[in-house]
Amino acid sequence: FCHLLVPRFSMFGGKKLKDLTEEDIRNYAASLVSATSMGGLEAEPERPDPSAEVAQRQQLAQAIAQNAKDGDASGYPDAPDREAPLEAPVAALPEPELSAEEQARLQVLAELDRSQMPAVKKDGNIQKTIEHYTFADSQSTATITVEADKDLYEGAAEHVKEEQIEVLSKDKELVVILHGVPTTKAANTYADWTLRLAPLCHSVESERTSWKLRKGKISVKLTKKKLQDWKRAVQI
Repeated sequence: FCHLLVPRFSMFGGKKLKDLTEEDIRNYAASLVSATSMGGLEAEPERPDPSAEVAQRQQLAQAIAQNAKDGDASGYPDAPDREAPLEAPVAALPEPELSAEEQARLQVLAELDRSQMPAVKKDGNIQKTIEHYTFADSQSTATITVEADKDLYEGAAEHVKEEQIEVLSKDKELVVILHGVPTTKAANTYADWTLRLAPLCHSVESERTSWKLRKGKISVKLTKKKLQDWKRAVQI
């Protein structure tokens, strides 16, 4: 049986504690394990003096602490500090592609407030000009459409009711008035929004003019006096 007790300096190969390397400490620890394993084969091995074993372990702990103080964790005192690897930049997620309809809508909203002309007071009433509309043409009719949420401002449709709409037409003129609609989305001021088209591209039968309101969209149908194509709603 191999006793674990060894003199202080023979235990570390004759080196002082401060001169020990990581390899010396590992070899000593391995010898302790080997000695313990071999001792386990004997029946009732002689047990070392507990106080002496404690002293050895204290010396080993001192050597490890001194080694850690003099060098880095790898056991090489002169090894340069290692920089932590830089984290790779996180690539930005691509923005979802918008549909053509949504792109067109955003383009419209980018021009908001769609109505650039200021409100004016006339005959005791505040008036705003409807500056945008949609024109559709056929051989017999021309249709003028005002969509409140797009042609006035977002949210205007909820303020437009049938009783607020007035449509006037003459031979070569069309007037559409939306009475009592707020001047802007957050405004407490109400105005008469007016679309005036004159002179029309060609003459119309004013008595046959009709209109309808559906989901904030006002469509006015003009009946042409003569079957022909209109390139635009008004003459230039």
